[in-house]
Amino acid sequence: MKKSIFLFALLSVAIFGFNRAMAIELDTVWVSDISGQVLFQHPVSKNILVAANGGITELNSQDGKFFRSFPFDVTNSDLSPDGSKILNSEMNTKIYNYNEEQPIFTIENSMYGKFLGDNYIVYKTLKSNGNKIAKINLDTKETIITPVNGGITAISVSPDGKYIMTANEGEPND
Repeated sequence: MKKSIFLFALLSVAIFGFNRAMAIELDTVWVSDISGQVLFQHPVSKNILVAANGGITELNSQDGKFFRSFPFDVTNSDLSPDGSKILNSEMNTKIYNYNEEQPIFTIENSMYGKFLGDNYIVYKTLKSNGNKIAKINLDTKETIITPVNGGITAISVSPDGKYIMTANEGEPND
């Protein structure tokens, strides 16, 4: 019964284009006053991060109330699996301490950064060899670069961190 209520609510949101952050759990239902697109759920606090108010807004997962805002642009953001770091990747990838919102590290000339585990980030290089994917270890700062054919337009990482997917411009076998 509870699953059917959840599916009905989810279907209603899809059909009617409801544009507010909304949480549905077996015993918890709330709708936020803040309109936005859900980006992440924090793995520890379970708070919801939404694209709202020109940046990223964190909502309390228990009641949907405003918790705080991050001063980052929403474009190309990611959250580390352990929830300790958040990144923003637009022309440079900047990694911040999630709780203190203080910068930890910047990867110059990079874009489309994504966490690959808690201490690894994959990204597109923006130097003259910009059609490459790089992987950096945040502890050792060691970088590995892998060539990719075509202009990279997006990067995604599988939930288990085993696969890196890229969207590329150009024809196959370019």
